[in-house]
Amino acid sequence: TDTDGACRLLAGESVAVWQVEGSVPLRFSFENAARLYSEL
Repeated sequence: TDTDGACRLLAGESVAVWQVEGSVPLRFSFENAARLYSEL
């Protein structure tokens, strides 16, 4: 959600959001973390 949505949630209102179903594969590993970080 965005800032407006976050404020609405804090006020007790509902907002439309997405939620991951199932596991999400990790992009980073011990072997590739340094390379991926340097590419940022």
